[in-house]
Amino acid sequence: MIAAMLYIPSLALWQMKILLILLGFFASGNVLAYAYGHDIRPPNSAGISLGFVNTWLIGGSAASQPAIGWVLDRIAPSHGPDQHSYLIALSMVTLCMGVATLAALCLKETHARDIHSEQECSVPS
Repeated sequence: MIAAMLYIPSLALWQMKILLILLGFFASGNVLAYAYGHDIRPPNSAGISLGFVNTWLIGGSAASQPAIGWVLDRIAPSHGPDQHSYLIALSMVTLCMGVATLAALCLKETHARDIHSEQECSVPS
């Protein structure tokens, strides 16, 4: 959807609205990251596990904005950025979404179960 909005410049307003609605619907993967982080954590580590997931989710978003701006500054013509410069700089978003999709395909399904609760937990003495 982001790729369509970036690479098809002649979209009508109604088409953009539909794409933005679909983007809002399909971009809810953060919730799944928290659930998966909870399911794969070791016992007694829920806080640190969810804190780690939160750090990467929020930190990644915060780091991407200056990174896109840095790319835009490097490739923009001397009179200021044009449409082509924005297209190249924002292609980083499309690339990151592709990498995230490939990474998600490598995850093991937990079937909404804490995978460590099925294993016997023993405390070393």
